[in-house]
Amino acid sequence: MIEPKDPGWKQIYPEIGLKINLDFERPSKEKVERFRDFFVPDISDWVGQLYSMDSSIKPGYKPMKKVVGTAFTVKIPPGDNLMVKKALTLAEPGDVIVVDARGQSSYCCGGGGMLLIAKRRGISGLVVDGPYRDMSQIQSFDFPVFSKGVQPATGPKRGPGEIGVPVNCGGVIVHPGDIIVGDEDGLCCVPQQYADRIIAKCENIPIKENEDDWPDVVEKNKEKDAYYDRVLENRGVEIIRKK
Repeated sequence: MIEPKDPGWKQIYPEIGLKINLDFERPSKEKVERFRDFFVPDISDWVGQLYSMDSSIKPGYKPMKKVVGTAFTVKIPPGDNLMVKKALTLAEPGDVIVVDARGQSSYCCGGGGMLLIAKRRGISGLVVDGPYRDMSQIQSFDFPVFSKGVQPATGPKRGPGEIGVPVNCGGVIVHPGDIIVGDEDGLCCVPQQYADRIIAKCENIPIKENEDDWPDVVEKNKEKDAYYDRVLENRGVEIIRKK
């Protein structure tokens, strides 16, 4: 840390919180790629709310291609992006940078130049629990970014910060090596130890891309409607009809 010549007071720098951990297991690229063909809401159904990120983290621009990759985690103090910049030089091809920025909104966590370098290094995307900037530039080179908003002001770059540790992003605890999947429907984290189970659940669900893919939807919904009616009746629903 660079000390001023005469601060007039004792500066305090945290004793913990400056750490880079690159010693974690990643799932195979083949396993990660299996999730590219799955519908994000179907993945969410099986990982549940505990591993579906809050809707406040949105695509930075639309349309945006799907992001699928291995979580490379970063934890920073609100507004300081030193470790985000460092992470972009350490992550491996296929990784998704997941940044715990504590949801702050005063400073962005970086800009387009950083992500152009990341794209050229094979990084798959960026997820930030905080704001980002330069979205029109980032859209021009088609790099997926999810954030809590856009903020042009940049913050300090002095640390502390941690890389390769468990983080909280969008209300979800993400460990390095987990699988991140997201598109315009939202973001999910698949814990690495459950990846095979989620694949088994999702692989038999057909993707429905247009009206012709829903041949039995009317009949199935008749059954569901009857069930909903029974639940409401048991709960004592009051129905007021037009006279």
